[in-house]
Amino acid sequence: MDNQLINYLAEVSIYLTVSWLIYRFLLARFTFFSLNRFFLLFALVGSLILPFIPNLFEIQIDTVAVPPAKQWISKEALKDLAAFNTVNDEVINPVTKITMNYESRLQIIFLMGVFLFSVRFIWILANSVKIIFNAKKEKIGEFTIYFHSAVKEPCSLFSVILLPFDWKKAPKNISTEILIHEKAHVKQKHWLDLLIAELVITCFWFLPIAYYLKKLIRINLEFLADQTVLKYSSVEQYQYHLLNEVQPKFDLALAQPFYSTPIKTRFKMMKKTPTSTWKKVVYIMLLSAFILPTIALMPAKNMAYEKLEVAPAIPSNIKQLIPFFDEKEFYPDYFPVEKEKVYRLSSSFGMRIHPIKKIKQLHMGVDFSAPAGAKVYAAAAGTVKIAKNSGKQGYGIQVDIQHGETSYLTRYAQLNEYIVEVGQFVKKGEVIGYIGSSGLSTRPHLHFEIRQNDKAVDPSKYIAINDLE
Repeated sequence: MDNQLINYLAEVSIYLTVSWLIYRFLLARFTFFSLNRFFLLFALVGSLILPFIPNLFEIQIDTVAVPPAKQWISKEALKDLAAFNTVNDEVINPVTKITMNYESRLQIIFLMGVFLFSVRFIWILANSVKIIFNAKKEKIGEFTIYFHSAVKEPCSLFSVILLPFDWKKAPKNISTEILIHEKAHVKQKHWLDLLIAELVITCFWFLPIAYYLKKLIRINLEFLADQTVLKYSSVEQYQYHLLNEVQPKFDLALAQPFYSTPIKTRFKMMKKTPTSTWKKVVYIMLLSAFILPTIALMPAKNMAYEKLEVAPAIPSNIKQLIPFFDEKEFYPDYFPVEKEKVYRLSSSFGMRIHPIKKIKQLHMGVDFSAPAGAKVYAAAAGTVKIAKNSGKQGYGIQVDIQHGETSYLTRYAQLNEYIVEVGQFVKKGEVIGYIGSSGLSTRPHLHFEIRQNDKAVDPSKYIAINDLE
């Protein structure tokens, strides 16, 4: 999971949490149910949009921003930078090494959750449509009612009113209050709020606040429908129907049931003294808190882009690119492993008896004995040419780096894992992997080679390793 996605999910989670706290401890006590509905919808939709607004404090207006190397080095230049001939007769049938870091694991878990909740959402939608399609339609006075055996209590679903199938036998016993209540849900399109809430839960399945917000939305929609019923009925008569005619038995995710808990809260809100009109200023203040920072950021954003537009052009040709770097960056003299963790130089460059094959042959590099997991660094800046696992033969897990247009290539072998990929540009001293004991190896160590013009040379002439012997 890249940093941008992690940051986005974190910011949205913060906005949703803050919105829930504001509503739970401030707005929930108000009787402005329509305004509360707007706030809750804005909390869901706005939280998804607000992270895209630029942060004023991250824009350096007085400096000219230079884009990352990957954005201003052309593909042709990268090909030139990575071009070299590979000779590795010891490796047979190489197998690509696929590394999975902590962020990758998080991404897989996140996407699996989104997939499962997407399946759940599709099933809910399909089941809702199926119930409406199979329901028996009947006209009762001014109301068009749908009866279905799967429905155990009155509810509204999209643009229809659903009632239990058993109620079809005695339509005269169906109270008008129930029908007015459900018609209010349909007319005010309350299903849209629940649909948006379900979509947010699908993407933010890991965030408990998303479920709490859906619960608050459900209750507030009940307040709105109750408010409509009370225009035609007394509080006592309506509460009688709530307590005696319907009990909670059935709940479709996209349906708004007649009997919605907590019933005590609904009774309390029915008899609550209407909130003073002047308190609507609270909503204006909250809206300003979101909108004004956005307006304030607009000029700064435009100024920053103007700075970028007048920035000097950066050459794409590799020969023109070299002056942007210190040429020493491509010289392989950086110590390739955490020096403080190196036990010793276990094998030097030159002829030796191979510890496993027991034959005399040229050792084309040096071996640094160190604990497994110690960091391995790029000896110089360059482009990753090879990142693979040759299994139990030869170099094991290996990374090769070509250093610009120079004749130098460095090889890092017997790794535990690598964290770079082919074609990636790395800086001198950047971590590229970790020490292990893969391939033909008897203990954890780093096998390090420097090749010049495809010929192995003694690394001790480039890096200070004599004191390790």
